[in-house]
Amino acid sequence: MSHRATLTVASRSSVLARTQAELVAGELRQHRIGVDIEFIESDADRAPAALIAELGTIGAFVRRVDTPVIAGDLDAAVHSMKDMPTEMPEELCVAAVMPRGPSGDVLVTPDGQALDTLPAGGVIGTGSLRRQAQVLAHSEGLTVEPIRGNVDTRVQKLIAPALTAELERLDAADEDPQQWRENLSPTDEAALARDLPDRPFAGLVLAAAGLDRLAIRGHFGVVPLPRRRFIPAPAQGAICVLMRQDHPELSRVRRVLDHEPTRVMTTIERQILAGIGGGCIAPIGVHARLQGSTAHVLVGVYDPTGRESVIDHRHLPLRRYPEAVHEFVDDLVDQGARSLLQEASVEQ
Repeated sequence: MSHRATLTVASRSSVLARTQAELVAGELRQHRIGVDIEFIESDADRAPAALIAELGTIGAFVRRVDTPVIAGDLDAAVHSMKDMPTEMPEELCVAAVMPRGPSGDVLVTPDGQALDTLPAGGVIGTGSLRRQAQVLAHSEGLTVEPIRGNVDTRVQKLIAPALTAELERLDAADEDPQQWRENLSPTDEAALARDLPDRPFAGLVLAAAGLDRLAIRGHFGVVPLPRRRFIPAPAQGAICVLMRQDHPELSRVRRVLDHEPTRVMTTIERQILAGIGGGCIAPIGVHARLQGSTAHVLVGVYDPTGRESVIDHRHLPLRRYPEAVHEFVDDLVDQGARSLLQEASVEQ
């Protein structure tokens, strides 16, 4: 069978999306598959001031990127799997799921403080309803405000006030800031060029995988958040590749890229999300971990205010996980999970 000399892969144009597309391309090239990447500005990227939850459409990050793949103009699309809608166009399939990166969330602060030690009245920035609910549920006295932008942009907004204050202190003391500035990272320098927010953020909640993949460095500290209190989004940390079901290179790409344990874990998580009736912007966390012949699954469904939640866990046998997922979803619905999501949707 003959193979195409080069595959053209679509990706969003954000720094993180570009990094992830290059990870996929690098793996394909190691197997002597040529790759070109075409970066596409998504509808969500065109509305940088809007919250994800206010975009009015599930899958706003992926829809525009997938369109040329459905049309056959491009060969594949690379996505953060947590951004994908649970319903996929019939022409497409998940060709491959890459080995999962860190699946949890982290707290990023200017000085590395833990969440429980932040002062009352501190503002936590996030664009996620799930993270908002989790912070409000577990951290009395803190408030949550929306923040949008790429990961590096968010970090710059966080650290800008402290860096600016230090520069002003050096100037007031008539000290030469040159040596101090020589130790700044590119992220720090970009933060100094930013306008200061009206109200500084005490911290941000971000996905650990994004920070790791971007290797951002600067004057900030990172503290992992406990997974049982901050259950991550379904498929968080996983990168997937979409292709047309009839693409001649589908089986070859799957053979080269697909990591079966990650595919199983993310499939379970997304099936639970779909079963309860949530989308990729819903305040719901699902995390599966393989343990021998079972998958340990932790689920949290939240009211965005943090006042109510449905939390449960289950060990699902892998030999019959589709049926076991269905049974687990029924139990979650009986506990009020679907009603909670519907109420959250009405509130938004």
